[in-house]
Amino acid sequence: MIQSVKQRLVAVLSIILLGVAALSLPAAPASAASLGLQVPCSSVSSTRWQCSFPGTIPAFNATIIYASMECGISATAFSIQQFQVVSTPPNSTTPVPFQVAGNRGSVGGIANAASIVHIHVKAGTSVEAIIDLSPVPSAGTSCFASISADY
Repeated sequence: MIQSVKQRLVAVLSIILLGVAALSLPAAPASAASLGLQVPCSSVSSTRWQCSFPGTIPAFNATIIYASMECGISATAFSIQQFQVVSTPPNSTTPVPFQVAGNRGSVGGIANAASIVHIHVKAGTSVEAIIDLSPVPSAGTSCFASISADY
């Protein structure tokens, strides 16, 4: 019986010591923050829309993980010729267009595209999206784009 009490006491003390040791370890670094933005796009020609995301990427590099767009309210059928996200990679000083989607037809006057992406963006730079449509959609067509990023 005394042996059983000793074994239990040793087990309880071991658990307490492991708990104290675990609590004294440094905390794991916090996970990256996420940011989601949606912006309206401006028509820069009869078939091209430009979507400028506000501000700049924070003071550290980011990774865009998802990009989407939608154009609609057109009385005529049209197609997305291309959807690009334009950003500056961390090792560059020049913005680079990244093709996200293309060749998608409208259904009921709406065309959309979305994709999981992995686009690295240099700190202190801005991001924009370019949408090319064909043929020329009717007046009143509007587009918007969105991105989600980890930083």
